[in-house]
Amino acid sequence: MPSNRIGRINEEIQRELSSLIRTVKDPRVHGLVSITAVNTTPDLRYAKIYVSVLDKSDVNEVVKGLKSAGGYLRRELGRALSLRATPELESRLVEELRRFRPDILLSHDRFDILNPDHNQVSELVFRCSVISNSAGVQVGDTAATRQMGIFGFEPHQTELSRYRPGCFINITDSFPQKKAAMACFQAQSHLIQYYTDRAAMRGNHARRLSGNGAIAYAESFSAFFPYAGDGFVV
Repeated sequence: MPSNRIGRINEEIQRELSSLIRTVKDPRVHGLVSITAVNTTPDLRYAKIYVSVLDKSDVNEVVKGLKSAGGYLRRELGRALSLRATPELESRLVEELRRFRPDILLSHDRFDILNPDHNQVSELVFRCSVISNSAGVQVGDTAATRQMGIFGFEPHQTELSRYRPGCFINITDSFPQKKAAMACFQAQSHLIQYYTDRAAMRGNHARRLSGNGAIAYAESFSAFFPYAGDGFVV
């Protein structure tokens, strides 16, 4: 007997695949094809799909067509399930934001060409921050926040990701601790030199823009919102 969570996931997959099968363009997938059951493994890595075909003489051809469309079905299913899972996750994050009431959020930048999961996290954080700020949205007994500032980390593939710095933060004093922490990158030791060079380059930018010659290392962040205040900030 599957757990309640796995059972709900099985039902979601069955419902979405039943709709997606109608969009498969492979001519072998025709007639009345139904998803009768789904069994997902506890680690959510695999799912066994049970299919029923009205015309039993077409079974082999239908199965071949579905296997050929497997990449398309997996991709579209992933998108559908991600969107369906979002409301519950959003509600939880909005509630946490309203209870903690931060002034600043640090997240991934909006676009990272080689890490699409970073993009999804960035979009979720942005969306939830705006919802948290909306007085018309009721989440439990929480009160709306003011709009918090959101700043995005500089992606590894900076130029490929079309990243543009929005601010520079002096990390000269804390850089020895950062370098010691980077020593843990056993599987990606090349990143230690990369981030050291990047911090030195951003330090040069920060010195030039601030006039503070003591800055040796800095980090840059994108700014999701324009500055709003009583005067200009230098």
